[in-house]
Amino acid sequence: MITPIPSSLIPPTSLLWTDLEPWMDAEYARQVCALMRWDAVAAVPPSLANSSNNNAGYCVLTFGDSASAAVALTHVNSPMGAQMTMPNSARPFVFNWAPPGSVGSGGGEYPKEYSIFVGDLAPETSNSDLVAVFRNPVLGLRNDRAPKFIRPFASCKSAKIMLDPVTGVSRGYGFVRFTDEADQQRALIEMHGLYCLSRPMRVSLATAKFKPQPPSELPVSVSAPGGYPGVWLPTSPQADEWRHTAQGRAILGNLIGLNGEQLTSTDPYNTTVFVGGLSLLVGEDTLRTFFAPFGEIHYVKVPVGKHCGFVQFVRKADAERAIGKMQGFPVGGSRIRLSWGRSQCEFLPFSIRGKC
Repeated sequence: MITPIPSSLIPPTSLLWTDLEPWMDAEYARQVCALMRWDAVAAVPPSLANSSNNNAGYCVLTFGDSASAAVALTHVNSPMGAQMTMPNSARPFVFNWAPPGSVGSGGGEYPKEYSIFVGDLAPETSNSDLVAVFRNPVLGLRNDRAPKFIRPFASCKSAKIMLDPVTGVSRGYGFVRFTDEADQQRALIEMHGLYCLSRPMRVSLATAKFKPQPPSELPVSVSAPGGYPGVWLPTSPQADEWRHTAQGRAILGNLIGLNGEQLTSTDPYNTTVFVGGLSLLVGEDTLRTFFAPFGEIHYVKVPVGKHCGFVQFVRKADAERAIGKMQGFPVGGSRIRLSWGRSQCEFLPFSIRGKC
């Protein structure tokens, strides 16, 4: 019989990362690990006190061995006293050895999670609303449904409503997490069609994230000027004739892409480039370095906690060149999506706005 080694003698392999900003989530932690070349599993417990926060204020990084964890700890806690700041944040890293039994520290206390997808949600639905209806299913019953008793899902741990990274508005769907697989399977059957606030829910298994096709395999409706996909334009032999009409020039000057982004702009005052699909690790200074080669920049803005940014050039021609050359370029581990930002004409007084 093999005598187990006392836990006190096992070298620690987990670090406790504290002082996280409210918007930082598991995806942010994974991106930081990739950026820092840390081979670690990140566990970010959800906030139970505030549903608007993406974390409980800390993260646990579990490494493959104690030596790798020690290297990461030394990396952020410089012996010279200078503290390293977290990417896209003014706060410094705060790392310490995780105490034994910490959630996510490899001590077996971080339960496995089972998720389901919940769709057709009302725009006003919050994370706490979704959790409440699963913990107390009677809230989801309405007069148009046959009365029935549904046992509460006691292992319902948390819920996450997916928001648009630009507007912050709900996308109408989210995910509910359980620690008991039996509750997950039961919810798929019993909660489908029950109400969350004003709408009946559509419930299904949570599937893997969609991986977009390579650009060479993406279907293109018609190639517009500059190769804009998904934009319908006439393709007959006389197609060029319509471009010279007033209506044609208006269409070409305001092409809209598949995601609603403005691909072209006839406004001579619009020099702002919208940058979508931006990694949370990328800050304003980093974004500026990617666009500086195209011309003089007036300002760069990266909203905190969003996956986007704005780059305003002094000259429109420079902005056009940047959009053409940087479309789909990898920045911070993800490929950026560019379009025209809001026209500066929108902020001018009405008396002179017509001249724009």
